Amino acid sequence: MEVTVLEARDRVGGRTCTINDPIHGKSDLGGAYVGPTQDNVPKHAPWLAKKAEEWDCMTVKEFLDKICWTQFARDSIGLFIRGLYCVEPHELSLLFALWYIHSGGGVAKMSDTSGGAQEKKFIDGSQKLSDKIAESLGERVRLSSPVTSITQTDSMVTVTNQNGKTYKADYVILAIPPPLISSISFEPSLPGEKIQLIQKMPMGSIIKTVMYYKEAFWRKKDMCGSAVSNFGPITYCIDDTKPDGTHPAIMGFVLANQARELMNQSESNRKDAICRHYAQAFKCEQFLKPIGYLEKNWMAEEFSGGCYSSNMPPGVLTTMGRCLREPHRRIHFAGSETATKWAGYMDGAIQAGYRAAKEASHKRNQSYSIVLRHNIYTRQTDIFHSTGQTLDYTTDSHI
Repeated sequence: MEVTVLEARDRVGGRTCTINDPIHGKSDLGGAYVGPTQDNVPKHAPWLAKKAEEWDCMTVKEFLDKICWTQFARDSIGLFIRGLYCVEPHELSLLFALWYIHSGGGVAKMSDTSGGAQEKKFIDGSQKLSDKIAESLGERVRLSSPVTSITQTDSMVTVTNQNGKTYKADYVILAIPPPLISSISFEPSLPGEKIQLIQKMPMGSIIKTVMYYKEAFWRKKDMCGSAVSNFGPITYCIDDTKPDGTHPAIMGFVLANQARELMNQSESNRKDAICRHYAQAFKCEQFLKPIGYLEKNWMAEEFSGGCYSSNMPPGVLTTMGRCLREPHRRIHFAGSETATKWAGYMDGAIQAGYRAAKEASHKRNQSYSIVLRHNIYTRQTDIFHSTGQTLDYTTDSHI
């Protein structure tokens, strides 16, 4: 099967973003962490749960207010929600939150470092995955080619980018965050249910930051460099020093309301606020003296619109969730949001790519196909992995 990749950005990787800084080396300002069980096993549809409608009509905040006896419990779960979804508890459907956690193997698996989702990183950065795939595809990867329209007939698909160049194909795989699908004109139009769904799936709000120091002084003080906070700009931070001890750093997430509040301030103000936060959280004044700072405001990314992933408010999953990955004639939908395991993570993006590719390969009648990759996230990134191997993978009929 012949493949052409249309990438909106001037780089591949989407919601992974590895910066090769001349002073601080390679830093992941997008999806970075991987861990055990991220190995593509599908989950069943959440709308089949016994209490699906009840849970989907309730926000996470309403659920916490109903069951939590203490403020500590309410605050702790709220921190987990912000750290995982990049939104506030009142913005999220309880059913969607429970399904997302289930897809990642549970709270402990998604929260832990050792044995969990944050166990490992890529030495050369997570974007290396996409870079190597793009290298193998060569000229078939077209950068800076955001797609503006897709027209289908009974026998082919015509894709047009913003420069007016057209591509004809048997099938298209669309691997972009659901909210960005609305930026493309479709002929014939997408089903009404699909249009409504993508209008109701906002991206999370996040600024990812990396603060560099002359030495990892926190280690000498028997501190791991990781903290979860319900005050200040950083909800969660972790030691981001390189494995060989070079480029000592603390990576921190500015999430949900905090990200929205700080996004309009200057980078310098954010840096100072984060330093003060670390000094207070770790009770150590040395955090006030960094030697470098990098950040990525994913809300300002035109071809992501936020991170880590799209979320569903109440009432969306049970009424429209079934159509999230349903093909539209010759168009198939991938992206991390459509995964059935580790949705929102890099592993979920790979699973979704395999599934969509298999769908298209089963339907194709000719030898040429196109993979449209208008843009890809996440903590996780949308990666189409073309290996040319026979794939022993069975999808269920649900999301």
